[in-house]
Amino acid sequence: MELLNNYDVRNLGNLELLARQVVEGFIIGLHKSPFHGFSVEFA
Repeated sequence: MELLNNYDVRNLGNLELLARQVVEGFIIGLHKSPFHGFSVEFA
């Protein structure tokens, strides 16, 4: 009896990657800069 086949393992890896991207996106969103637009200093 096989507990996990290759397809299941691949799906678990994709799920972990997706969860990591969601968490990183949430953390980046929390620290979003309040300043928008552009600066003439760097133009």
